[in-house]
Amino acid sequence: MFPKLDLSKLPSVPLSRKADLDRCSAIYFALDSNHNVLYVGKAINLLFRWKDHHRFEQLSQINRTNSIRLAWWECTPDPQVLTQAENHFIKVYKPLLNNSIVPTIPKGDFSVVLSKLATNTIIMGLFKRSYGYELKLAYAWRNRNASRKIGQILKQCQNGFTWNKEHIHTSPVWTGSYNNSHAPQQINLYISPCSTSGLFWDECTKSSIKFLVAGVLMRAVDWRSHYSIPEPDNFLDLAKLDELLG
Repeated sequence: MFPKLDLSKLPSVPLSRKADLDRCSAIYFALDSNHNVLYVGKAINLLFRWKDHHRFEQLSQINRTNSIRLAWWECTPDPQVLTQAENHFIKVYKPLLNNSIVPTIPKGDFSVVLSKLATNTIIMGLFKRSYGYELKLAYAWRNRNASRKIGQILKQCQNGFTWNKEHIHTSPVWTGSYNNSHAPQQINLYISPCSTSGLFWDECTKSSIKFLVAGVLMRAVDWRSHYSIPEPDNFLDLAKLDELLG
């Protein structure tokens, strides 16, 4: 009933230029820089729909590290047909954000830090500790460019965090204690090199999954796909982090 679309050939605008959207009725697609479909929706008036869209803040967070474009396929304004088309394309593309809870972006610096670290790190897991919780991130072993960028980012992100720096051999390790009145328990960020093996980093990144953490799109190790790497005993669901941040 509905055509197979080449999303790269659809009209589109950057998220920051949503005011340039057409006034047509359409099925719209929020696409990241790798042409992954993050969200599919319908609109009788596309421009009006995006004047106050409930996903705009969430997509804006992602847009900081992964450029978002809004593409659209013009469709009849018949509400029934629009709904059928929307459901069809959701089934086809399985967008990450559809049917997910719209997160409340946490106050303080937590989501800002994650959005800046997203490019150079991968999430290894969320762990229960005696003081509260620890979100563990890793970067490529001996990647001096990555470690230098991380160091620069953390120097700029002092609000809400207390940072300590150590070293594993010659590679830096950072521990950040996050103290915010909105968070019921202490949450630390632990950023370290990913083992001494480049192969381990390659294995983790190849099987990584995209995950929304505190409203930020991150890469996370999919431990379920690692038959050679045991899942940590105290590994927790990353979705719990939004609850912990309050």
